[in-house]
Amino acid sequence: MTMTRTVRSRFDKEIGGIVEGCTILEKRTVMAPEPAEQRRGVWEYVVEAPPVPMKSSNPRKAASERGSGSVLDKNPEPGSFTSPTFAEQATFSSG
Repeated sequence: MTMTRTVRSRFDKEIGGIVEGCTILEKRTVMAPEPAEQRRGVWEYVVEAPPVPMKSSNPRKAASERGSGSVLDKNPEPGSFTSPTFAEQATFSSG
């Protein structure tokens, strides 16, 4: 069973072609091009979509797979920029 998704594009492609890295299975014209008005057309394609990995249904197991600790626990790289907190911004503006 093939998973599909719909993609709209302003480029006229043929069935079997590639759009957004996926193979075109079906093609439909949404808005025909009007060369006299210098308007490009819009086409809708049904494309073959790669399977998406499923998320874990167990939140504890999912958290352990991501790794322990949050982003705040990690030390920033030397010389990296971090935004000041609201309290820090208040001390900068007060003097």
